[in-house]
Amino acid sequence: EQGGNLFCRDTIELNKEIESIKFDLVVGNPPFGTSDLLESVRNYCDNNGFAKEMVLSFLHKAAQFAPTGEIALIFNTKVLTNTGRTYQNFRRWLFNDCYVEKVFNFSILRNAKKDFGGQLFGDATGPISIVFYQKEKPENPSDKIVYFAPKTYIKSNVIEGLSIDFTDLKYLPREECQKPNTKIWKITMFLKKTL
Repeated sequence: EQGGNLFCRDTIELNKEIESIKFDLVVGNPPFGTSDLLESVRNYCDNNGFAKEMVLSFLHKAAQFAPTGEIALIFNTKVLTNTGRTYQNFRRWLFNDCYVEKVFNFSILRNAKKDFGGQLFGDATGPISIVFYQKEKPENPSDKIVYFAPKTYIKSNVIEGLSIDFTDLKYLPREECQKPNTKIWKITMFLKKTL
């Protein structure tokens, strides 16, 4: 009744009709949260050794939907900075079993006033990032991960949009990002705020 490409399902459960399709692109804003989790999400996170956080299961499952495609998903920035073992397990998978091309960290924009550059993530109460990744490494992989993190939204207010300039751009060593216990994400966020 819904056509050949619209499905209303629990994404995390096994869905043979969806999982038989190999997508070229997965883009989205998966649900966040650690409470009131569906049993499918709790089991999925347990089976993979991940923290029981809804977004982690979606980030992981997207790589199954697009094993040779590209993925761009919004997630809670704490996924990059939480020191817990189960978060480290997730980062080990993301940065070693996948190829992360770039990360946009929009944490500075959370709770921004609507009339002060807050149009993008002004309603967000938690720190938000977007990760661009794929399951397979490209033919010529880079040894760096592109990292964007606007330091202030003052300039964005002037143009009534979001401005990212060269001072907001860093190239992080992939080898360091592949360490599950790395502090590079927290350090880089701190440096961004003080530069």
